[in-house]
Amino acid sequence: VSITAEINPKATYTRHSQGWVDEVIDDLDKLVDAGYMECCEDIAHGEKFKTYWFNRNGLDWLGEQIGVYIRDEEN
Repeated sequence: VSITAEINPKATYTRHSQGWVDEVIDDLDKLVDAGYMECCEDIAHGEKFKTYWFNRNGLDWLGEQIGVYIRDEEN
């Protein structure tokens, strides 16, 4: 599994068209709205930024996509 952040959209879509990338998600807020990720906004050095991370639902969804169970330390 690879979740990659690419700064060059042309390279992203070229890799996708060549079959190296299975899916392109260009708006992480859609995953937040769908309940798969969490997000927080903060300010550092005078600039706003967002931090994203998969929540349990997102990990379960990701595991379903690749056919594995992602173990939770608490369960």
